[in-house]
Amino acid sequence: MATRRTELLIAASRSLSYTEDYSLTEGWNNNVAVDLMNLGLDKLYMAITEIDNPANIEEYSQDTVAGQQSYDIPMDVQLYVRIMDVRYLWGTQAYEFVTLRQGMIQDRLDYPINVPDTYCIRNGKVLLSPAPSLSKIGGLIINYQKRMRSLDIRRGRVVSRTASPVSFTLSFVAQSQKDTDMRENAESVLDKVDYCCIVDVHGLPIVSGIPIFNYDFNTQVINALPDYVIPPAQLAALDLALMSGAQLYVTQGIYSSTHSQLDSQCEDFLIEFTVKRFLRLQSNTSETVQAMEEEKQVLERLVNAYRRYRPTQYPIRWIQNWRQSSYPFGSRGVF
Repeated sequence: MATRRTELLIAASRSLSYTEDYSLTEGWNNNVAVDLMNLGLDKLYMAITEIDNPANIEEYSQDTVAGQQSYDIPMDVQLYVRIMDVRYLWGTQAYEFVTLRQGMIQDRLDYPINVPDTYCIRNGKVLLSPAPSLSKIGGLIINYQKRMRSLDIRRGRVVSRTASPVSFTLSFVAQSQKDTDMRENAESVLDKVDYCCIVDVHGLPIVSGIPIFNYDFNTQVINALPDYVIPPAQLAALDLALMSGAQLYVTQGIYSSTHSQLDSQCEDFLIEFTVKRFLRLQSNTSETVQAMEEEKQVLERLVNAYRRYRPTQYPIRWIQNWRQSSYPFGSRGVF
């Protein structure tokens, strides 16, 4: 279960830090609040992923091409290096694969072979060694530690799109304070940032990494760079959502969402972190030792919760293993 959307976390932080009066020109606006929330999210997620646990592991597959050595690492791989394993599917069944060994770049080999032996990482790409001599659909399988999407607030509802050149039309009904705030959120950054994403009402991604050429304040249209093409799978999901009348929203950033993908119990830390940063901005003083200790305690509690992941099955433990032999169990002893 994910956390509440960012606006609600920010509202809770404002209430606890007495920073509810703000505007784009006075006080600490929502753009500052988003930056603070992301600082807390990064600190929490890096602490969680430093321990050895299988939380947030994803699998990705892509086609391999005969003679091609280099393949892109998925955008959502943590730090582009948190890869658990790389597999090559040599057969027609899901279990017909080999797990590739991670090697050094200088040790790569290049000779005709159907099945690669090793892989290495360079500049956000996986390099297979040797390169496969046959093309194969879904031949490369990567298991990895998932990268956390950055948090953002809703910056406009997407109501339509054009295909060539790519553009997205936003809508603000201005019938409520929430819609007024959303329009201000859009006009404060969409003409300044390089990328945006489209997510649904629950923060699930529809289109990621849209390069922005400009944002027209009058027509409320986001124009992508002229050479940008929406990836086919994301385009299909976008059109399906628009046809069904689903509520879709724009967020700033190349890989962002309105919701954290962490467990809802992580809300405490994100709110606590943002509250303390709001108070520091107000007082213009450094953080006290007590405040740092309180933040550390909340962080440690959440990290320990992730560390306590346990498998559902346990191996048999042999108690008496000192005997030379014990028929009919051989040399492992009896229990």
